[in-house]
Amino acid sequence: MITLCVNPILFSSHNDNRILKVYSLRVIHARTAPAAILAILPLFAPRALASNITSEADLYAAYNAARTDFASIQTDDKPPLDVSGRIQFRYQYNERDSAPPALGSDNTTLGFMNRRVNLFVNGKVTDSISFKSDFTVVAGTGDLSLEYAFATWKLSDELSIAFGALRAHVLREEYTSASRQLGVERSPANETLNQDFTNGIELTFTQDRWRIFLSINDGVNSELTFFNSTREADYAFSARVEARFFDAPWSSYKQYTSFRGANNGLLIGLAAHHQSSGETNITALPRTELTIITTDASWVSDGWNAAAVLTYWRTSSDSLTKNLDNFVTNLQGGFFVSEKTELYTRFSMIFPDDDNTAPRTEDFKALMFGFNHYLIPESHAAKFTCEVMFALDPTTTSNVATNAGFNLLPDMGAGQLALTAQMQLLF
Repeated sequence: MITLCVNPILFSSHNDNRILKVYSLRVIHARTAPAAILAILPLFAPRALASNITSEADLYAAYNAARTDFASIQTDDKPPLDVSGRIQFRYQYNERDSAPPALGSDNTTLGFMNRRVNLFVNGKVTDSISFKSDFTVVAGTGDLSLEYAFATWKLSDELSIAFGALRAHVLREEYTSASRQLGVERSPANETLNQDFTNGIELTFTQDRWRIFLSINDGVNSELTFFNSTREADYAFSARVEARFFDAPWSSYKQYTSFRGANNGLLIGLAAHHQSSGETNITALPRTELTIITTDASWVSDGWNAAAVLTYWRTSSDSLTKNLDNFVTNLQGGFFVSEKTELYTRFSMIFPDDDNTAPRTEDFKALMFGFNHYLIPESHAAKFTCEVMFALDPTTTSNVATNAGFNLLPDMGAGQLALTAQMQLLF
């Protein structure tokens, strides 16, 4: 099936200021090339181009050529913007074993929420300099807030440098888009550390079988802060190296899902991050250092996938009598039972240091089951996800993060049950 979206675009000619109308042909999805679609192409494409399109391969070649041509069209000497959006709308049900008294005596919480509403604005300044930005609607207030904004300068086919508010490449689950996760949300293991965004510079060097990321930044979870903010580190360094094996290209690892017909591939990643704060700027803060070391492996194949990650982080501070060594791990896998439906499971574990502030010294484990239904095959543009999570341990005795956003709430007992149903639209 081929679905075509034909959009009229108005632009002014630089030669004689005429207003011209160009039809942008966008292939939303393609599986085969029906004769009916090929028959109407002359209505929207130049005759010479349309006459050469007799197969799906020809259609894709024309489409890619048209995208290149349209990208070079300028209005008032400025390249066009690419504006897109995302909506993740959810119904969440949560049943706790024993809610903390301060939160009331009722263990049941339920309701609808907009988990994410985003407006993405991307574009090019020159052929080698591009930019990306994300404006998100803040839950609860409806305010529009800038989530990230960074530019990338492509120095060569192998080397590029990004600068601005970005996600440094450390934790793979963190820098994989929320639209392309296997589950309805990133795992409790990932959210406990919560790397999030930072201001900084990142250098990327890519080869056919390996690539490396090197970053100088303001530290984890510093987001879009001023340089004198107490959330910023004095300095922070991040590094990640990845190697891929077998036939799957780099683009296969922009997501965890592996659709039917995909090539086999293995991605191995190793990353480290170190930051220090408290010795400049706000001197009243205690000196604190954070070190993160993580390794992960991801397998993609014909309709199924698997991934595992192990992350260690150490916190040392003048306010602590001992260094705190913590571990988190997440195991997950999924497989397609039909062209559009994927079943998956995940298992997250958090192992806090025994010297953490009491009572947050106990291990935490959570088991998740769910399914994804892709309304458009091989596309995340319209996806329904339903997931059930079982918390096998109390949250209040561990340092696991709790948040309504990923449906894990404070619970003094084991057995918390969380159901999340989500509809995702990308447009």
